[in-house]
Amino acid sequence: NIKQFEIDDFLNYTSPDSPAVTLDSVAQINSDTFVFGLRSNQLLVIQHSNYSEFIPDTSFSFHAAGLFYDQSSTLYVADDLHFRILAFPSDLSSTSAFRIYTLPNFIGSPYRMRTDCSNNLWVTDSPNRRIIRYPPGSNIPDLIWGQPNFYTTINSSDSRLATQKNFYSARDIVFDQNCTVAFVADIGRILRFRAPFINYQLAEAVLGAENFTTR
Repeated sequence: NIKQFEIDDFLNYTSPDSPAVTLDSVAQINSDTFVFGLRSNQLLVIQHSNYSEFIPDTSFSFHAAGLFYDQSSTLYVADDLHFRILAFPSDLSSTSAFRIYTLPNFIGSPYRMRTDCSNNLWVTDSPNRRIIRYPPGSNIPDLIWGQPNFYTTINSSDSRLATQKNFYSARDIVFDQNCTVAFVADIGRILRFRAPFINYQLAEAVLGAENFTTR
């Protein structure tokens, strides 16, 4: 495991852009390798107490607002500067993203990314009050929660109340061991969904609120 002096060294690491590191921008690849997003066109890799910089080969600058390692050799980088997610091999053997995920009005800072037992990629897009699923190996989404379709969005000033299938602002999603139950952290409540998962699905239960329309 990473040692405290390594954490201290990292916190003292300086960059011309004075990077701000948050919990969402840290990914553990294995017991000896950690990747930090610096929001400055680079990722900082700490391996066996050594620092190295990983600069993706992209035509645009990017901000690493979130990182996720899915245990299947893929490191996902949420780029909230260009509203996209970049997929890299987890060993960072290539500086070129092998897949880019995007969607109209795909905003969110940070993205929270998870994979399920079938290696589907689930992405929370909090400002648009939706969760989007991408099947393995594809950057074309096949399922959405919180919105009736992939192109409907919600302005942050919209006062529409959340319901059994609409979110206040979905922040995270986790699954049980068999991926038959999903829990969505919404503002002021947790929604529970049960497989089979379908588009614009109704939650089967709510935790932390009296009903589906209060919080």
